[in-house]
Amino acid sequence: MRLPVNVPRRLSHETTVILVRHGESLSDLPGYDSGNCDEDVLTEKGRDHASLTGLALKKSNISAIYTSPLKPTQQTAIEILGAFSQTGETLPQMRQSEDLEEIDLSACPDLPLQKVRKEFSSEFQMEVSSSTKAAKSPKKSAVCSLVKASHSQVLDLYQHSKKFWKTVLRRHQGQTILVIGHSNKNRALINTALGIEASLFHSSQQSSCGISILKFPQNRLNPGELKAINMTAHLCESLPQIEVEKQGLRLLFVSASNQNPQQIKKISEQLQAVSIDFCLSQILNNSQIISDQILRYHPNVMQFQVLKDDLLQAWEKKIQERNQFASAFKQDKKIRTGLVIVDDLIIKHFLSQVLNLSLNQVQNWQLDPGTIHSIYYPFEHPATIQTLNYRCYL
Repeated sequence: MRLPVNVPRRLSHETTVILVRHGESLSDLPGYDSGNCDEDVLTEKGRDHASLTGLALKKSNISAIYTSPLKPTQQTAIEILGAFSQTGETLPQMRQSEDLEEIDLSACPDLPLQKVRKEFSSEFQMEVSSSTKAAKSPKKSAVCSLVKASHSQVLDLYQHSKKFWKTVLRRHQGQTILVIGHSNKNRALINTALGIEASLFHSSQQSSCGISILKFPQNRLNPGELKAINMTAHLCESLPQIEVEKQGLRLLFVSASNQNPQQIKKISEQLQAVSIDFCLSQILNNSQIISDQILRYHPNVMQFQVLKDDLLQAWEKKIQERNQFASAFKQDKKIRTGLVIVDDLIIKHFLSQVLNLSLNQVQNWQLDPGTIHSIYYPFEHPATIQTLNYRCYL
């Protein structure tokens, strides 16, 4: 059985937007020439995952589907519509939007596209930093000129994203729509909806067929409400796979306020096959009980407790100083994973730090009971929200 996605109930005056990155395409494979973007199509795995995504979303009462003009998003939409057709209900209308175009990474036709994407992600951060803080210039590389050009392309992505939001929010008031885009475009859509600056462009992960959900209570762009990021449980993944670097720290957050033993049991089963290196929990609340239950499949994990919330914030600050951890762990060439069981407010604090938002700006984000929230801290690169409100059960 494939898990349906839990799309939050929509009020009559709200617009709900489900964002999906297209399924795996040829450009996601090693060695794919970055000059062949016009020939990019879904792989067999990409088509299968797109169909599973359709099965997960088929009860979401979607009114319209939007794609970019590129083949991977259109093919993903066709597979999703095929899954929707099994319900026997009227299929939503499919529309193309040029405002959903992706960044053009074809300026280095002699390089594998995966290499271009990896270097673009890291050097883009350096380019933006150097332009705003007079930092060191980006290192010389085959994609350096592309990164500089793409800095303006990212700003262009933001402008087109705002234009897209303005159009669809006016057109689909009080409805649920599905937007099938590309990794960078979906980030720009999320960031413009939440007011996240362009320098933090890569602050959320977008896996193939990963599902993110936004709500717009007043049918206007700001403020949007983030309901989920990068859910891939419908693809039978315990957690979204880390896509780049695969070296650093990953924190898995679970709310200490959860009083439901069945939900805690499900989380424990979900994390059974996940390698956990340490657990950090608060004293004087339910977190120690929760950690004992979740870690029943991990008896040898080191556990730490903190007395005050400010100690956890100090810990978060140390994590951001990742060079200290790099010297200790870089030889391992692996990801260190920590389970963090704390109050919802502290989880929101971590999220706000990654996105450079105030705590007030994330205060209305709902952390669903029985879910996991993951932040990945790669060595020497900015942190990324890997997933929000992730669950692997009904």
